[in-house]
Amino acid sequence: MLLMPHKKPFNHNQLNTIIFDWDGTLLDSITPLTECFLEASREFNLPEPNLNEVSQAFGQRPDQVIKQFFYTQTQKDPDFIKEFSLSFRKNYSNKKPRLFSLCLETLTKLKNLSYQLCIATNKTRAILDKELYETGVLSLIHTSYTPSEAEAKPSPDMLNKIMNTCAVLPENCLMIGDHQNDILAAHEAGMHAVGIQANTQHRQQLSKLNPTGLLKKIEDLPSWIES
Repeated sequence: MLLMPHKKPFNHNQLNTIIFDWDGTLLDSITPLTECFLEASREFNLPEPNLNEVSQAFGQRPDQVIKQFFYTQTQKDPDFIKEFSLSFRKNYSNKKPRLFSLCLETLTKLKNLSYQLCIATNKTRAILDKELYETGVLSLIHTSYTPSEAEAKPSPDMLNKIMNTCAVLPENCLMIGDHQNDILAAHEAGMHAVGIQANTQHRQQLSKLNPTGLLKKIEDLPSWIES
């Protein structure tokens, strides 16, 4: 049984900082990420992994995803992860980032309600900065952390650093994410978490981790907080 740390009931009156995952939560990135991963597989003449399995793997660090599907290759060639990552990033850089429907409007609404909006993502700093700018989200974000500055989720390191940067306590924060790593990191940091997942099967997987809430769409978040 997975034991979760005890937390006080969620109190929206104490909330002032909302921490978002990026890929799959705000950014509709799973499809292009999966496409680019399969394109890189073909470039290295490797068997293409299952599409659904690859889409589920993202949320981990890129090197962990590569090891998951091409472990033998990573053991034979010490440079494989680096070379595969370069190919993957080259393919992904040609994709235009796209937010989920009503995402920008939702973030703007939360910002206007005086919440500090932050991002904790396992994506690289260079790609995150590029996508924040291109999607128009950058001006709405108070601070962000990536594995360039902190340990990747499910470690709570990013969330702890955000709390230090924003000078807030766990009870003042809410983590929003679509992956189990987001929920686990929030539990370890002692804060509440909300899972965003439209797929019924994935929602059931997240529910096993006892998040404070589960939503199908990001635009449902403001009303959930107030209720």
